Amino acid sequence: MLNYLKRKFSVNKPDHKDSDIALIIEKELQKIHKSAEIIDTSNDIANVIHHIKIGQEATLKLKQLDDLGYYKADTKVSDCIDIFFNLKEAIVHKAIKRSTDEMLTNIDMLNSNEEKIVHLEKFIDHLSSFWHEYSEDNHIYVKYLEQQLLKKVDEFSNQDDGVIFKISVFADSNVPSTFDWNNYHQTEQYFENKKQNVLNDPYSLHFV
Repeated sequence: MLNYLKRKFSVNKPDHKDSDIALIIEKELQKIHKSAEIIDTSNDIANVIHHIKIGQEATLKLKQLDDLGYYKADTKVSDCIDIFFNLKEAIVHKAIKRSTDEMLTNIDMLNSNEEKIVHLEKFIDHLSSFWHEYSEDNHIYVKYLEQQLLKKVDEFSNQDDGVIFKISVFADSNVPSTFDWNNYHQTEQYFENKKQNVLNDPYSLHFV
């Protein structure tokens, strides 16, 4: 996604004669460009959510200027809307995946099961702290991750130190036991299939 964002926000200088409005546009575009890079690369879920909101606020300001006919810049407001509103669910989903991968890598380097358990429990609490920010699909994903991580907590509680940490899939999950949540394409296809299956459900949530 980063190349896409760079392409969309590579030219930020507005072309407007009113210097005050031009400065406002340039300032908001700078916020959008910075936020776009952060939400695409950061492993910090809180940071990603925070900069999505910054991007949304800046986008709404540019939308107001565009509606009034004052906005003149190479970056399209519609592209900003796509990134910070329509793709919010996908961006948060990828941030969760990056954060989880980083945590698992860090746990591998710990010496004792006790330390691993502490880090796992803290990470589970960390994931849950953003529950109100997640879409329905990301609720499913996070709940699934929590189940896997809690299973590992139980395993570590009953093992001697020195075991190798490898995350596994619940055998009793509705998802096939061979499913690999760390496989980007497989995971994205799961979400796409789920959306297709609930298109006729009036209670299904869409991108927000």
